[in-house]
Amino acid sequence: MYKLVVSDLDGTLLGADHRLGDYTRAVLGRVRAAGVGLVLASGRHFLDIRVLADSLASRLDAQLDTAGNAGRGSGMPAATEPVATPSRRGRRSHSATAPSAHGYLVSCNGAAVNAADGRLVQATRLPRAPLDFLLRDPLFRNVHTNVFLTDAWLVEQPDPSLLRYHQDSGFHYQMADFAALDGADVLKVIYHGEHQHLLALEQEVLARCGETVGTTFSLPQTLEVLAPGVSKGAALAGLLDDLGLTAAEVVCFGDGLNDLEMLRLIADGGGLALLMDNADQRLHQALPDVPRIGSHTDEAVARYLEPLLDTGALGPA
Repeated sequence: MYKLVVSDLDGTLLGADHRLGDYTRAVLGRVRAAGVGLVLASGRHFLDIRVLADSLASRLDAQLDTAGNAGRGSGMPAATEPVATPSRRGRRSHSATAPSAHGYLVSCNGAAVNAADGRLVQATRLPRAPLDFLLRDPLFRNVHTNVFLTDAWLVEQPDPSLLRYHQDSGFHYQMADFAALDGADVLKVIYHGEHQHLLALEQEVLARCGETVGTTFSLPQTLEVLAPGVSKGAALAGLLDDLGLTAAEVVCFGDGLNDLEMLRLIADGGGLALLMDNADQRLHQALPDVPRIGSHTDEAVARYLEPLLDTGALGPA
């Protein structure tokens, strides 16, 4: 029996308009009502994802009320500010309280993990050393540079076209002077631009920064720079350890290169890893034995989950 559902958002759970379809909302409500754990794993910021999670929680509460069930505990994060305790390792921090098994948000491609009540369970920040280069070098003058802190999205130049990804949440960038940024709380740096140009930039970043950074692509037009070793897969592995679950108890969906480590973790561990038809071709090539299930535009994740619910293949965590 599978006890945990893990899904990427853009290109996977969300439609072409970057929103949840009504059918998907209904099926995810059934998933949570059945007591199955739900993890939303995205390159997006926690402050962005939690609005989506809160809307799912509200829907489930309404379903329980309709059914005459007075219980609550949807397991999705409330809109509370994340709080982290200092870490003896400096860049990575963990919550002092062990996380519950009711629902999680893996954000910033694994740089942050929040528990059901909104607490910051884990954060892995970029080292300060490469930030001067990443934020101020003329090499990046032909791309749009963004910075994600634990509690904010910063830019030096406005780009309203980026806000189309955040229509439901209202998540918005703040204008900032990167020269004045102390670099103590940077989760990741994101460059928006033309894909071939970003591929060349990626090689330059890795050549100049060595082992102090890692890179990934959430979308072809977004190159992301994070602390070394950060990925959705690494965050999910830690989360499974905390929950006492194995990869064999997980159903996992993804479509982008930033989902590679996460999908491989589940596939190699005997769980159910699944690729969208619209997935990046390099992901299909890297995971040739992982089944395809359909497109995000057809709400394929929900259509795959519903029969698992009907047959009892999904159960309480």
